[in-house]
Amino acid sequence: MTDKYIKRVHQYLPDCQIAIVNASPLPGRSEMFATAERLNEKMAKYAEQYDYTYYIDTYDFVYQRMLEYPDGWEFWTHMDTDTLSTWMNLIADGLMKIINEKGIIF
Repeated sequence: MTDKYIKRVHQYLPDCQIAIVNASPLPGRSEMFATAERLNEKMAKYAEQYDYTYYIDTYDFVYQRMLEYPDGWEFWTHMDTDTLSTWMNLIADGLMKIINEKGIIF
């Protein structure tokens, strides 16, 4: 499905650069770590196939932050403001790299 979506976006917007941000680990959902890592590896390889797709990896940052939470925490959807800001800046840095590499001007 992701492949179909990305190819459709490219078909209608051929100059569009597509950034894929990794799946993040969640405390209390350790059974999903292997799945997230597998998906991240697959998407990183996918992004390498096309000159219009990029993979932005923030997994290690989120994983290290997640370790600060107690084991077995049932749900985690919110980062504190400083952590969220840092995470968003990591994504923005990845986007800026694409912008600079492709010479994109707004």
